Amino acid sequence: MPKKAYVEKSTARLAAVQALYQEAISQTPFPQLIKDFSQKLAMDTTRDEQTEETSEKDHILFTHLVEETLRYKTQIDKVIQEHLPKGWTFDRVELLLIIILEVALYELLYEQSMHPNMIVSEYVDIANAFYGGKETAFVNGLLNEVAKNPWKEGPKSTS
Repeated sequence: MPKKAYVEKSTARLAAVQALYQEAISQTPFPQLIKDFSQKLAMDTTRDEQTEETSEKDHILFTHLVEETLRYKTQIDKVIQEHLPKGWTFDRVELLLIIILEVALYELLYEQSMHPNMIVSEYVDIANAFYGGKETAFVNGLLNEVAKNPWKEGPKSTS
């Protein structure tokens, strides 16, 4: 994948994490959330034919990640709980870390359009944008563990 396309997808992924965090803390209605962040994505690029196409692709990926992460949230949160370190509870993990894991796990478990190592790397980079050290290592460790053994208690479903 060309570096430019990789960076553009990273932008949409970061925006999805930020939008889901905003939704969680402010209860922003979903349509408003999509509108606000779509406008931000559009403003983050300069205008020419190529970037307009990129902006549209960013918008599509961003919207897809937000919608589908919310759709599979219950199942994804179960996977997170199953892979937490021994003695940890879901409530112990910071909200932003949970959201980074949720979006990453949506892609890792349901999309599978990229190699798992690339998905892990993408979301470790996103975690690194907000944290350093322990938190980034936590995201890396949990995502790598899920990549090796995703469904400890059965297959994925939407119910």
